[in-house]
Formats: sequence, C-alpha cells, structure tokens
Amino acid sequence: MAKKQTRRSISVRGTTYDALRAYCDKKGVSMSEVIEERVAALLSLAGPPATREARPAPAPAPVAPSATPRPRVEAPPRASKPVGRSGRQLSVDQLHEAARRFTF
Repeated sequence: MAKKQTRRSISVRGTTYDALRAYCDKKGVSMSEVIEERVAALLSLAGPPATREARPAPAPAPVAPSATPRPRVEAPPRASKPVGRSGRQLSVDQLHEAARRFTF
C-alpha cells in the first residue's frame, strides 16, 4: 500500500486527465465534482472498510548471557600529521607549496 496521502490532490496519467477534462467540458461540470461523485459511489458499494483484530507482538525469546566476555579490539593507530623541519604542523598552503616543489 502507498504511503499515507496528506495532500488534497491526486495524480493521474496524462491520457486519463485529458479524457476526464474533455468529459467534464462536454457535460459542463467540474472535474472535482465528477471525481467526488465517482469515489463516493465506489466507496458506498464497497461498504465499510474491513477491520482486523490487532494481535500483540510475540515476546522475544530470552537470551542467556555469554560466559566469556568478548575480546577487546584495539583501534588502528592514527596517521601522523605532516610536520615541517621545525617540528610544527604544516598549514594547507605549506603542504600545497611542498607538493608543487616535489619532483619525481
């Protein structure tokens, strides 16, 4: 089923829209009026919507606690930051300048 319709408009195919528009122009009625009448007739023939009995969700199965704890995973080492000859961190501009001067 489609998601809940929150707007007061619906979409129809282009050919359906054109045929509906021509019909309404010929009969001298609005498109909304025709749609409302047809939908009301359709829903009255169908009767009230069927209701289903709501069933509660089944209870989850109990899980026994693990006797052995999980092993601790060490984080990978962090990459070092680029530093210049002075030992200070390089700025982005300095990195670009160094890359420009680097030759293979």
